[in-house]
Amino acid sequence: MLDKQNVPIGGPHDKIEFCDLVRRGRDLIHVKYYRSSATLSQLFAQGGVSGETFIKDEEFRHKLNVKLPANLRLPDPSAKPDASTYRIIYAIATTKDLPRELPFFSKITLRNAAMTFQALNFKVAIVRIDVDPELLVRETIKPNAPRRRKAAPAPT
Repeated sequence: MLDKQNVPIGGPHDKIEFCDLVRRGRDLIHVKYYRSSATLSQLFAQGGVSGETFIKDEEFRHKLNVKLPANLRLPDPSAKPDASTYRIIYAIATTKDLPRELPFFSKITLRNAAMTFQALNFKVAIVRIDVDPELLVRETIKPNAPRRRKAAPAPT
């Protein structure tokens, strides 16, 4: 579980969340609840940046290794990892058919991330996490939105 375990890189405020979960030491899983195109695009971009940085940046791997559980640590963070032995997995909680029903801009961001992964030799997958229909039944209220009032009956 690496959710919110940000790895510093670059400037003092620059951090990367490597992934949300690591499974079997080789599946790097990024998880999001489908809320909007922006949420998904951020997810796909995060995975792309994380994967590319993992392969290309030795300093990042050293900092990441400290955050990994002992059984998942890289034996030699100085050595460039073999991306073909890793799989980037996007897990999205939704009722939609993935990737067919992704919003247009999310499809573009996913495609760009997939092209980066192919160039680096990563495997990539997208999976749907089924959502309980009861979670979908809720009233949404915009914060600070003025509430409409029914007009008073006209005087007779």
